[in-house]
Amino acid sequence: MDEVRGKGSLPLYEGDECHTEKASKALIKLSDGTQVAMNADTKFRYQTRQERTKGTTKIFKLILGELWMRTLGPSQIEVETPVATAAIKGTEFNIKVDGEGKSTLTVIEGVVEFGTPFGTCPIPKSTQSFGERGKRCTKPVPVDPAPVTAWIADVTR
Repeated sequence: MDEVRGKGSLPLYEGDECHTEKASKALIKLSDGTQVAMNADTKFRYQTRQERTKGTTKIFKLILGELWMRTLGPSQIEVETPVATAAIKGTEFNIKVDGEGKSTLTVIEGVVEFGTPFGTCPIPKSTQSFGERGKRCTKPVPVDPAPVTAWIADVTR
């Protein structure tokens, strides 16, 4: 297992698990320009899926914690939580998963398709939706994304 303490970088490969500890945060920069920030106590597994018509989809299986992501245009990226999936299309958003799997999606820019096994709904910018086990995602409600994403200020500098 490779670790980075302080500043440094490692490549991200299929099957890698990334996690941050209580007092740490991390920024991941993908080769396509996508930025992924991890808040403290966050854990995800990185996977990909090949599709003949769409190419490669990058999948972040968020197990626990909080991710912020910004893509630079149409990207085949999904964030899967224990109860929901967010399909990203050139956007900026924040997604948080608690210990019971409840997922909170806040869209800062663009639109994110957010769904559970009970249905999918488009979540537009400056709104928030919740996904819970056994339920549809909630209807998007207006929200000021600034307080939700305040934690990334010291990571993305």
